[in-house]
Amino acid sequence: MDDRIVDLLSNNHLLSLATSKENLPHCCNCYYVYDQTQQVLIFSSDPKTSHANHFLDNPNVSATISKDNIDYKKIQGIQLKGIVHLIEKDLARYNEMYFNQFPFAKNMPLYLWCLEIISVKMTDNNLGFGNKINWQKP
Repeated sequence: MDDRIVDLLSNNHLLSLATSKENLPHCCNCYYVYDQTQQVLIFSSDPKTSHANHFLDNPNVSATISKDNIDYKKIQGIQLKGIVHLIEKDLARYNEMYFNQFPFAKNMPLYLWCLEIISVKMTDNNLGFGNKINWQKP
């Protein structure tokens, strides 16, 4: 994965997640931690939420991550596609990663999910207006 994509994923922590079920779309915002070794995003969401209900039925999702910037010359953002599943393997390691990033989460129920990144399109206007960096999982 391109270092510029890794940098943006690593230095931001809020994603907008889009799901669908029975042709009905839904979106939500989730805090995440990026695991560079596995190229996955780790986030917490109660299984009773609408979006979790969606990806339990249809694990194919899309998401966006962007820096808030009013200057169009500095716009950076990611659009990605992936597959979500409940974390069962390495749960202790992911709990630690999540709590290190979001200590407030220790005081609430934690339901960790893994978003396996399949493809990324990053816009980076620092490299020129409309510049795109693409990545596809091998």
